[in-house]
Amino acid sequence: MSRTVKDSMNPLTWEYRLHGSCFSQIRDPGGNGREAHSLKYEDNEYEYKDVTLTKKQYDLYREQLKKNPRKFIDEDYMYNVLQLQQTPGWEQYYIYPMNPHVLCLRRPKRPSPRGSSNASGTVLKT
Repeated sequence: MSRTVKDSMNPLTWEYRLHGSCFSQIRDPGGNGREAHSLKYEDNEYEYKDVTLTKKQYDLYREQLKKNPRKFIDEDYMYNVLQLQQTPGWEQYYIYPMNPHVLCLRRPKRPSPRGSSNASGTVLKT
């Protein structure tokens, strides 16, 4: 008797956990759904944020995951296919299998203006 072994790092194997309320519920003024962005956080090299997709965006992203479950999407795909509303320079750096509807994004830190610094160095407002 053969058993099928599930790949625990494949985000598509975790989809059973997804339900309607886990997707972004944010609406634009026209009533259309849009993604939800977390606060930014940073380390010495990058600033990070998480983006919770709408159901429609996730369905498009899921099709891409089916083609290659371990490949990150590029910035062009984020803007043109998923139509994320964000500033340029963000890249996907991780796929969290337990929450495949959340994109983990980062971009290199920009040099801070001369003479000013973030004292806490951890959380930035979006």
